Amino acid sequence: MSARTVIGASSGVAGGGDVRAMVFVDGVPEPRLIVREVSWLGRLDRREAHVVVDGSVAGGRSDDRWADAAVGVAVPLELSGGRVRWEVLVDGRFDRSFTELSGDGVGDEVTLVDSWAVALEREMQGLWWWTSQGLTFESQTGVRIGGESGWNRSAEMVLVDGRSVYVLQEGGERWTVGAALSMIDAVAGLGLSLALIPREIAGAPLVVTVGLDQPLSRILEEILEPYGLVVRRELRRDGGRVVERRAVRGLGTGRVVEVTWPAGGAPGGAALEVEDRWRHRRAELWVARADGWLVESTFALQGGWDPALDGESDVTYSKSGSSDFAVYADVFRLWVLNEDGAFSGQPYALGEAFDLGGFFESAGMRAQALRFESGLTLEGAGARRAPLVEFSTDSGANWGTYAGAAEIRADRAAVYLDDDVLDGAFLAAAKAGTARIRVTASLRSPDPVEERRWSGNPFQGTAVPNVHELGGRFRFQRVAETSINYAGVVGGVLAAGEADERIGLARWLGDQMRVNGAPGSRESGRARLRLAGANPMLRVGDRVVGRDGRGIGAHGAGRAGDARLVTVRSIRCRWSVGEQPDHGIVRAGRATLDQAPSTTVELAV
Repeated sequence: MSARTVIGASSGVAGGGDVRAMVFVDGVPEPRLIVREVSWLGRLDRREAHVVVDGSVAGGRSDDRWADAAVGVAVPLELSGGRVRWEVLVDGRFDRSFTELSGDGVGDEVTLVDSWAVALEREMQGLWWWTSQGLTFESQTGVRIGGESGWNRSAEMVLVDGRSVYVLQEGGERWTVGAALSMIDAVAGLGLSLALIPREIAGAPLVVTVGLDQPLSRILEEILEPYGLVVRRELRRDGGRVVERRAVRGLGTGRVVEVTWPAGGAPGGAALEVEDRWRHRRAELWVARADGWLVESTFALQGGWDPALDGESDVTYSKSGSSDFAVYADVFRLWVLNEDGAFSGQPYALGEAFDLGGFFESAGMRAQALRFESGLTLEGAGARRAPLVEFSTDSGANWGTYAGAAEIRADRAAVYLDDDVLDGAFLAAAKAGTARIRVTASLRSPDPVEERRWSGNPFQGTAVPNVHELGGRFRFQRVAETSINYAGVVGGVLAAGEADERIGLARWLGDQMRVNGAPGSRESGRARLRLAGANPMLRVGDRVVGRDGRGIGAHGAGRAGDARLVTVRSIRCRWSVGEQPDHGIVRAGRATLDQAPSTTVELAV
């Protein structure tokens, strides 16, 4: 049975639950730095601290004093025999951003950025591949793993830096969750222990598609989130150095933390305040929502100007030659798709708006402004082709690439010809009404791609959607028959970045329900608890129950239930910065910024 930690009682923290954290600079205690707040955020256990400089001692600003020093925040833990061990909360460096605070005796506030959080923003510089020549290390070039398209795991494990892992291999096997994390950890040197991942999750197929050309934080979150995994970190001072252990484990497998209820067992008072309520539902609608279809086509554009202005002399339409160019700036230059209908009425009279619903095959889509993006057809180097602007002077019988300055507008699907003077032949054709402009590019559907499933009986009681916004995690991209590149793509002459990952989206949602959901009637949602006193020993992934052993319920009262479902997602400990008892370690500043120490805990089930 898991050991239980009690919030509000002695928890092994020297001096009680409200002990003041200490700042170490290059391994030496620094009494001029006072901890105001420490935060633990998200499933990757990213941390930061806000530290106040004691102006009564420091004297002046502190921009450069500790700029390059190794800085840590730690609290003393009382061990048997009266021994004390320093538990490190944050270890890193100041971010050089100092904010001067007002108040008698208090100087600047500075943010201490955790070195782990900094490491997570790196990208992998290369990847190990198994080829016919053996093990090779190649630069990162848009590699994706997982899902239906990312079956590129080597058939056998190979030795990388003294560690046996699977690597990448063209036409290889399907990735599992454990194999993918092990490969990423080995390449990036993150030092993650994977031994605590539940066996059924470690061996599960990686059904989500993960791009490896993004920050490590994004890569890890895209794998950990759907499988209910978190990174749990433990940092301790060992002599003059900090020792850190990082492990990936299930979200609901942390310590059981008992919250001390106020007298009478009701919420409120000094010990506990429930700021948000749990949502109760008898059935759940699970929704996975990804970015809409990206479709390449060749779009015929129309003139987006007042036709009453197009009968002037050529010099009138010259940017440098016209004395009144602002009036004529759009004439023969602005070419629009009219997807929002803004040019349908007078004075433009372009007719009905472009049929977005028909183009995206989405009934009921309203007219709205979109913008052109790069095409899906690929260049020789594998990059998507930039929007191609073409012109015709004979009503579309013949086309050529527009060689002038053609700007793709950011506010709508339109092209603006930004040359100082328009080409003479094109200008003459425009005046005669035989000029045409078309663009080969992509449009993104404003309607997301969704997968929807029910948990429980949708006809019993009120259902609240459980929506997961996945953005671009899954790709839905195709080249339409209306693109000038379509025949080449279908015939294999041209390569295109087409993808239809609806199967992967459906499997992702099913796996999310399997890991984090349970059919039938249950309480679900999020809550925020505000606890009296600073409790720096809480951790993301801890399981929270009431002091009587029951789970935290819908109204703050205890309820019978599975405590593994009520887990800590984020923590923020705040200390007052004012006159404090002298613990023999810390000298406090004089100005008061907070009334009392407190801990805010975000919970979720």
